[in-house]
Amino acid sequence: MPLVVFGGISTDVDAVLFDKDGTLFDAVALWKELGRERLRLIALSGAAPGAVSLAAKAMGFEPETGVADRSGPLALATWRDEAIAVATGLYLAGFPWTRARRIAVEAYERAEREIDISRVTALLPGVAGSLRSLANAGVVTAVVTTDSRERSQRMLECAGIRDLVKAIVGSEDFSRSKPDPEPLLKACTILGVSPERCAYVGDSPSDMIAAANAGMCVRAAVLTGTGDAGSLAPLSSVVLESVAGIRPATDTRPATGTRRTTTARPAATTRPAAGG
Repeated sequence: MPLVVFGGISTDVDAVLFDKDGTLFDAVALWKELGRERLRLIALSGAAPGAVSLAAKAMGFEPETGVADRSGPLALATWRDEAIAVATGLYLAGFPWTRARRIAVEAYERAEREIDISRVTALLPGVAGSLRSLANAGVVTAVVTTDSRERSQRMLECAGIRDLVKAIVGSEDFSRSKPDPEPLLKACTILGVSPERCAYVGDSPSDMIAAANAGMCVRAAVLTGTGDAGSLAPLSSVVLESVAGIRPATDTRPATGTRRTTTARPAATTRPAAGG
């Protein structure tokens, strides 16, 4: 199989798997749109301002500024898990649990249908070039994300890179989210490859722990999302500025997007409580 360069290290792999938000796409605009639309729909359901405020806190989102907590549910959880967190906020505001859960789930389902994904799809610099270079060299790639498969596909199509990715694994496809290895192992099954012959690229500690728990040979962290070098380096094989630092060895152009590299470490098995 082709030799793939990850910043300062290179290895032959059968597939490279990528996280989506914060790795391939700028997540900030998406989080802002999702957070505000979901809260708007919750307010339309009859929730008073105080209840909406508690829902926003449970979501990990500040609606006035549009800023999401990068360690919160909006940034890291599947929409179903996030809806349960928001329902808990509504319950604490005084709603009976069954009604709180119904309001949250209905708001999230409606937001999925109504958001114009083309307005919030922003591919990070260098991503298209790296994916195309990998595809031209015969390297199989896939996207593994806590977002829905349907929305992920629409975002890839809007960005013009759907044809470069062989498979998409989204929240519909697994029952346990990252850092559990199930989503990554599902992708390996779809692609017909061994996890030990795969690399996973992500922007959060939960991404790196999931890759370690799956037994992947390369855990490549990028600094374009929720994690920083201090939190990612101990869990990763290599830390890169961005996906632009990944290319097949046959691509002799100077690498971009490389910030720092680390020596590959043994697989981390510690699992934090939060998903990602």
